[in-house]
Amino acid sequence: MGRLRLGRSALIVVVISLFCLLPACGGHKPPGPNPFPVRISLNPSISVSIQAGTILQFFATAQNGANTSISPTFTFASSDSGILDVAPSGTACAGTWNAPVYTVCTPAGAGVVHVTASALGATSPPTLVFVHPPIDNIQVSVVPPVNSPPPACPNQGPLPAACNLKFNANAANFCLSQNQIQTLQATAYRNGVDITASVGPFSFTEVETCPVQCIALELGVNGSQSSSATSFVVNKGTSEIITATAVDVQGCIVPKPPLTWVSSEPAALSAGGGTTGCAAGTTCTVSTLHLARHPPATSVSR
Repeated sequence: MGRLRLGRSALIVVVISLFCLLPACGGHKPPGPNPFPVRISLNPSISVSIQAGTILQFFATAQNGANTSISPTFTFASSDSGILDVAPSGTACAGTWNAPVYTVCTPAGAGVVHVTASALGATSPPTLVFVHPPIDNIQVSVVPPVNSPPPACPNQGPLPAACNLKFNANAANFCLSQNQIQTLQATAYRNGVDITASVGPFSFTEVETCPVQCIALELGVNGSQSSSATSFVVNKGTSEIITATAVDVQGCIVPKPPLTWVSSEPAALSAGGGTTGCAAGTTCTVSTLHLARHPPATSVSR
């Protein structure tokens, strides 16, 4: 009897253990993210320019069909490993690596190479890599228009007599007047030879705004001032309006430049209200504080 009871106990233990192995005992384990990418992005993307003998690191990211980021093993490839050699880690040599250690980059040829990253059947859009020899200098010039060049300052009225000066006709090569539009081009040279085609697209920074060459002071409101009236006599406690016209080195009027008004005798003549002076702009009201022996002069500087 005792052995029979032991056998039943053992049978019960075995059956319970087998039931616990079934999915109903512990529940379903939630599935992980789909490991297959549908989109791979390569960085740097689109295009990049590097000098022969230099190193560039590529990075790849991937998303699956649920737009979840995943981390598959990427394979980096170059369309011409004789110009750009890419190590398994994504480190590119503008030349050839000393595989399999990938520690020395030896310059080779020049040209345009496509680099991609792939994983589990998906491939990134290619990045264009422009491998070029060392650049001696880059020259920026104005692209001549097809038709006659537009004026630097169209629809501009006559300049004040005080600013009827000789202006720099070549100023457009290094600066632009406000609202002026030009097309610029850059050319790269190596030993006097144009190598622009192997350098790739250029990145331009902002062009300098042409500096002011002349400021004319005239009596009257802007638009109706008198060029011949540059001095005035007023009684104590009255005021006059002076218009300042700033002209840049191309002979273009600068619209509303920030101006600083200065009186040679501030005790007799003030510019603006109280001690605050005139706000930025082109017109200022000056007022007499007391009678002066000589008419004080008012000037403006930028």
